[in-house]
Amino acid sequence: SPADVARVLRQFVADVGCGVRFANGEHLLSQSLFLGGNASAPSPVDMLLRLESLPRDIAALRRRVGHAAPELCPLGRERAQAAKPPQVPSQRELRAVLTADGALMQAVCDLLMTDFLCLGYPLPQGCAVGGTRRGRQGRAAENG
Repeated sequence: SPADVARVLRQFVADVGCGVRFANGEHLLSQSLFLGGNASAPSPVDMLLRLESLPRDIAALRRRVGHAAPELCPLGRERAQAAKPPQVPSQRELRAVLTADGALMQAVCDLLMTDFLCLGYPLPQGCAVGGTRRGRQGRAAENG
């Protein structure tokens, strides 16, 4: 149910925000963290490959490095919704939950804010720069 999805997503976002360790948890971290060097000195970035344009970006990378050999392992769609277990909410269901719960949407955005700002992704509708909705509302009330 949407209420169950919202409850699980709320707890998941809280856990990620608090640094709770998950199996394969590095996939939940901000991509900016990896580009910034994690705990080490950052390395220069010459090119970003984006999931939404990955085939085009890989082709550009291949051209840039002069790799003309045929691809041996073309990209697939292994994580398509049809291949997921039925209890995994669809993108549409998750979007509906986030649209209905502005505070939860902002919490997800807060986790990924550096990616939005540093990597040029547009903020989703309902997200704002400047911290959580609760934090902004609290500051507004304090300032009168």
